Amino acid sequence: MCIIIHKKAGIKLPRDTYEMCFDNNPEGAGICYVKDKVLVSRKGFFKFDELYNEAILPNEDLELVIHFRVASVGMVIDQSSCHPFISKCDRDGEDITFALVHNGTLTWKRHENHSDTSCFNHDFMVPTMQRDPWYFDSDLNRLIFERGVLDHGGRTNKMVIMKYNAKTDESSVIILNKEKGVMHADCWFSNVSYLPKPKFDPTVSLVARHFGQQVDFGSANFDSYRYRQVKGKFLSWFEYNAIKDRGKIELINSMPDLVEWNKLSANDRDERVEVFCGFDEAVQRLAIKKSFMENDKKDTDKQSKKVALKGVKRNNRKMKWLDDAERAAMLIIAGMYCKEASGIDFSGWSDAEKIDWMRYDFTMSEQGCADLTVPQLDRYIIAVYKQQGTEIANDDSSVIQEMETIGYGY
Repeated sequence: MCIIIHKKAGIKLPRDTYEMCFDNNPEGAGICYVKDKVLVSRKGFFKFDELYNEAILPNEDLELVIHFRVASVGMVIDQSSCHPFISKCDRDGEDITFALVHNGTLTWKRHENHSDTSCFNHDFMVPTMQRDPWYFDSDLNRLIFERGVLDHGGRTNKMVIMKYNAKTDESSVIILNKEKGVMHADCWFSNVSYLPKPKFDPTVSLVARHFGQQVDFGSANFDSYRYRQVKGKFLSWFEYNAIKDRGKIELINSMPDLVEWNKLSANDRDERVEVFCGFDEAVQRLAIKKSFMENDKKDTDKQSKKVALKGVKRNNRKMKWLDDAERAAMLIIAGMYCKEASGIDFSGWSDAEKIDWMRYDFTMSEQGCADLTVPQLDRYIIAVYKQQGTEIANDDSSVIQEMETIGYGY
């Protein structure tokens, strides 16, 4: 969950960047830094002006670690639950202090109403740092910790630990799973929620995945399950789940019997609930699927693909159409794509029909592509093939410009 900023000494970020992080992760902020030979930890800021004027601005020349929180489901929102969490080593005359902040959800046993990070700090950091304050100085220990704790269960947690040794007056910052964050303005961010909240656009998730970098927005992988729209209103992941849970109960109660429901797969059940709740994206997706299924019964494969694709073409969002280089790239890619396809005879198909087929196949096989305009879909296909190292006649700049237009920051 949340977002972490690691800002090195001497670097200044604009106020707007901090404020955007706070707006997107508004449930308590905290900060740590070393000043006057003390590791200072302050947390429980629930108003941005107080955080910025009292903690960031007076110390903006120092190295800072700042945490903006989105509370775990069911967790309280109060000062004690905010980050950082402190641990110390004071044995054998040592005087070392650690401040821990975390972005993600740990598969760690929780105690009562304490968060996963609070329990992890109590169960692991406090005893381990007391016993071995140099534990995270070892590359091997860091690797074992990242793979065994942070990545456990397929998760992508990030942690930052600020360490200060009062005896030597030395401080350091350890970033765990650093490669899973992003660099921006010479600062490290644990995800991209320093950007304005995007409107739902699955291209961001898909491009991030195909470009080989796991990019997060706030609490979880930035994909189509995290951000939804209901009648044009943008919803957070928590709002989405709350509405969907209530909708599932109402939908089941409205059914005369559960025979039909029990026959549905988990994905189909989710889709039924989303449509029942009025989620825009689900309704659009279902319309395209329905169109395809109806026409597939009476049409050839080729014709039914075209009918299904009309759902994409009807999207009237304005977007710059492809230039000559991009169109040339699409011709090359479509030729390769159809050559690799099995079970369909493409002889006699025009180039336009091959491109339509490829668009359709992406629309049905890649989650979220059904919501893209044709230019967005084409540029996404080009981006995928470029990432795979395919030699095509296309300049990356147009793809990057397009992705920036729809909200993916390079």
